[in-house]
Amino acid sequence: MEKASVVSSGENELLWKSEPQTESIISVTLSRAVTSLLTARPNKLHDSISRLSSSHSPSPTASLHDSLRFFHTYVTDAVNHNRSFDQLLLPIIHSSLKCKDSKHSGQAIILLNWLFQDELLFIPVAEALASIITRNHDRYLSFGWCLLLRSIVDYESSVHQSLLSGIRDRYSDLLKILSTCLHDLAEIVSKERYSR
Repeated sequence: MEKASVVSSGENELLWKSEPQTESIISVTLSRAVTSLLTARPNKLHDSISRLSSSHSPSPTASLHDSLRFFHTYVTDAVNHNRSFDQLLLPIIHSSLKCKDSKHSGQAIILLNWLFQDELLFIPVAEALASIITRNHDRYLSFGWCLLLRSIVDYESSVHQSLLSGIRDRYSDLLKILSTCLHDLAEIVSKERYSR
């Protein structure tokens, strides 16, 4: 940080001027947005998504609405500039593992379902989800990834299908993309067998 002298109302004021660090600001904001979305109640998340997707006014939970907007903007920007989705997908995968038996277990599927409705976002996000396991060899992450993929694959027969149709409408294309990582999944299973 550097000190900067500013003239205001005829007086000198000493202000702290920090260098712009947009990347870290974006990371912190994304982290807060994703945390807010993954810890929201599923029905509130659905309500905010439907209000955002339609012409309705923002939901009573404005922070959830803002988080959804930032989340979608970040994903769209990542697609348009060919950036990594890891900052977005890793928390979603960890959430699937951490919350698999709690009331917050469906948020990851709700968010992916919402993103998959957008034709421009579907393939890049699905491919990033499929490829993330080839780049990360963390056992905890691998297990969370397997749980998330199982939830996605089981979604078609789930009684809790939401009004969002992203997964349902693109289910066969999604399975084709996810099948590209079957080799990696088999490798994970065989490593686990031999490590015991």
